[in-house]
Amino acid sequence: MTNPNDGVGTNAGFNGRTTPKALNDVLAALSRGIVSGWACSPKSGMTVQIGGNGTVRDMAIAENNAGDRTTINNRLASPVEITLNAAPATGNRYDSIVAYVDGSQIGTGAADVDFPSIAGIIAVSGTAANSPTKPTEAQIRTAITADGADGSTAYYVTLADILVGQGVTTIGSGVITQGAKVASGAIAGANTIATSSLQDGAVTSQKINYATLPQLVYVGKAGRQTSQAVSNNIYGMTSLDTPIFAAAGCSATLSSGRITFTLPASGSYFVEAHFESWVNANSWDYLLFSIRKNTGAFTSKMAYKGGAWGFITNTGITTIANGDILDVYVNTNGNNFADGNISTQNTFVLFKIWRIN
Repeated sequence: MTNPNDGVGTNAGFNGRTTPKALNDVLAALSRGIVSGWACSPKSGMTVQIGGNGTVRDMAIAENNAGDRTTINNRLASPVEITLNAAPATGNRYDSIVAYVDGSQIGTGAADVDFPSIAGIIAVSGTAANSPTKPTEAQIRTAITADGADGSTAYYVTLADILVGQGVTTIGSGVITQGAKVASGAIAGANTIATSSLQDGAVTSQKINYATLPQLVYVGKAGRQTSQAVSNNIYGMTSLDTPIFAAAGCSATLSSGRITFTLPASGSYFVEAHFESWVNANSWDYLLFSIRKNTGAFTSKMAYKGGAWGFITNTGITTIANGDILDVYVNTNGNNFADGNISTQNTFVLFKIWRIN
C-alpha cells in the first residue's frame, strides 16, 4: 500500500485501545470528511503536499461501503507529498487525494502505533474531458485495489480535489479544492443536519448547491425597427440583440418575427416575457397586445378605444421548453394600422428564463 514514511494511520487498531465496533459507534453521528487539518497545497511541479502544518492535528473520518466509519490521522504530523499523474494531452481532469484504510485488515494487525500497515494515501485520477467530473466512488475503489488493499470494502475519505489542466506541468493553489469538512450536530437523516443545529451565518455560499435553486439561464431582448401594417396578426420583431446572459446550452433565434429558444433537454424552465411599446393617438377601435407561446396567449394587454396614447406594457410568466416559440400578436378588431402609430424606438420584448430543477 502507498503510505510514504508510514505517514497515515488509524486509531482502530492501536494496541487494542478501541475496537472497530466501539469506534464506529462513536462516529455514527458524524459524516465522512475532514475533522481538522489536512490542508492541501502545491509543492513543486505535479507534486502537492497535504497536512502537517505544525499547528493543527490532521484528522479525518473515512467510510466504507456499508456506511461504517473509522478515523485516519497524520501520525507523523509532517506534510505528506503526493505526485499526480501527468496532465492529459486533451481535455482537463480532476484528481482526488484519497486516504484509506483496508477494511479487511482492521483489528487483525500487530500493536503498532496507529496501524500504518493497513492505511494508505493516493491520488486518484478521474476521466479527462472538456468539462470533467471528479473521480467516482467506483474509480476510487478501483484505485485503492490497485494500491494493494481491498477496495470493495475499504474505508476512504477524499482530502482534496485538484483540477489538472490540459498539458500543465505545475499545480497551482487556484486549482485545489479542500475536502469536505465533517458535518456534526443533530443529524436529521442521511447527510443532513437539522436547521436548529446551525448557527446564524454558519452556511457559506461555497457550501450551497446552487443546482437545487432556481437559476437564471438566459436574458435577451428583441425589438422592431421597420414598418409593418398589422391586422389581427403577429407584430413581428426584426432584431435580436446579443444576449445579456446565456448559460451553456441556452440560446435564441429570430425567424419571421418570432423567437425560438434552445434549452437543455434536462430540467424544467419558466420564462418571464415583458413587451413594451408607445402607441400614438389614432382612429382604431382597440389594440390588444398578447405575448404568446406556440401561438397560445399567456398574457394580454389592451390599448383602449378613443384615440388614447401612451405606453403599452405587458408582462407574463409561463413554463417553457426546448424548441418553444414566443411572439407578440396584435388584435386590431379588423382595422389596419402602420408603424406610424407605434414608436419603433420604444418597442421591444425582454425575456428572462429560469431553470427550476
